[in-house]
Parts: sequence; structure tokens; C-alpha cells
Amino acid sequence: MENKGLFFALQTTILYPFAYVIGVIAGLLWYPISIFEALFDPNTP
Repeated sequence: MENKGLFFALQTTILYPFAYVIGVIAGLLWYPISIFEALFDPNTP
């Protein structure tokens, strides 16, 4: 059962920064898109 705990710890150690990087990239991509839509769509407040 030690191996399973080690694998879980390794998995979370890899997944947490990976998910953080994905979130940062998605945020950086979404921010200009939302500004672009706000600038060019007259319906958005």
C-alpha cells in the first residue's frame, strides 16, 4: 500500500502545478478575448 500512497503523492505533485499553468494560460487567453468582444460588440455593457 506504500506504493499507492507514493503514486498518489507524485500524481498530485505533478497535477497541481500543471493545473495551475493551464489556468494561467487559459486566463491569459480569455482576458484579451473578453476585451476584444467588449470592444467590438456594442451589446456588451
